Amino acid sequence: MRTSYDLTKIIAMTAYQETAPFPRPISSLQLKKYLFVTNLCWLLGLIVIGYTTIAVANFAWTQRAERVAEAEHSQALQEEITRLAELHQYTSAQTMQLAKSIQAVLDTADNSIQRRFLVSILPEALRLQTLYRIPVSALIGQAIYESGYGTSPLTKYHNYFGMKAQGDDWNGAVVEMPTKDSGQRTVAKFRAYRDMKSGIEGYAIFLRTKDRYSKAFELRSGSQFVATIAKAGYCPDSNYASQVSNIIARHKLANLDLPQELPTPSDSTVPQVATTGSATSINSVPAAAPAAPMTSQPTQAAALTAGNTIPAFEGETAVQN
Repeated sequence: MRTSYDLTKIIAMTAYQETAPFPRPISSLQLKKYLFVTNLCWLLGLIVIGYTTIAVANFAWTQRAERVAEAEHSQALQEEITRLAELHQYTSAQTMQLAKSIQAVLDTADNSIQRRFLVSILPEALRLQTLYRIPVSALIGQAIYESGYGTSPLTKYHNYFGMKAQGDDWNGAVVEMPTKDSGQRTVAKFRAYRDMKSGIEGYAIFLRTKDRYSKAFELRSGSQFVATIAKAGYCPDSNYASQVSNIIARHKLANLDLPQELPTPSDSTVPQVATTGSATSINSVPAAAPAAPMTSQPTQAAALTAGNTIPAFEGETAVQN
C-alpha cells in the first residue's frame, strides 16, 4: 500500500535558516571617528600610566631623601649630645637623661614636617645654648612661631626669625619678600643665609650685639628670655611672648634649658661679640655649664600654622637699628 505524504504539513514543520542581510559598508567618516576615539583612549591610557609612574617614583625619591636627611640630622644630634656630655662632664645617667629629654621633644611632633624641623634645629640650638647662652626652648620656640616649622617662604633663604636686612650691622646677602609693616602689606629686604647653621647663629649674634637685650642673657628660662627681649623691643605684638611660651610648653622644650647656675654673661668664658662698622667678630669660647639639664614640667599646649607673609619682628617695625 502506497503511503501518501502531506507536503503542506511537512513544510510547516521544517525550520528554515534566515539569511542575514549583507552589512552596510562603513563610511570613511565613521572609520575616522572610530580611529580617533581608539587612539584617544590609548593616549589617555599612556598618560595615566606615565603620570602614575612618575608620581610613584617621585614619592619614593622624596621618602628616600627624607630618610637620608633625618639620618644625617640624627647623627648630628647624637654628636652634639656627645660633645655636651664631654664639655659638661656628664655622667652616663645624665647623658641618658639628656637623650630622653630630646626624644620627648621629638615625640611631641604631630607630623613629619614638625619632626624634621625639630630634628634639624636641635643640634644647633644645643650648641648655641652653651656658646651664646640663649636657652634652647627660646630659640626653637621663636623659630617655630616665626617660620611655621620651617614652612615660611623666607626659610628657603635660612632666615628663620624674620630678620630684616637693614642697619649697618648687615652686609650679607639680601632677598626681597612680601610682609606686613604696621598692618600694611609691603615688600621688604630680609637677610639671607647660606645654611641653617649660619642663619640660626646670625640670629644669636644679632641679639648679642644689642645692649637692650643684655638682661635676657642672665636668664636660663626660655619663656622668661623671650618675654624679656619682647619687652625690650624685639616684637610689638603684645601676645608674642605668650604664643612662644605655649609652643615651648607644647614641645616640652624647657627640659633642655640649662639651670640657673650657669655663669652670668659677665663671666670671661662667655663668647665676646663685637661689631666694627658693618662687620661682626666673635671670640668663640664655650661657656662652662653644670652637669645636668633642667627637668621643669610644661603645662600648656598650642597649635600653630604658618602664614603666607613674613611676620614683622625685630629689625622691621619694632625697633630701628
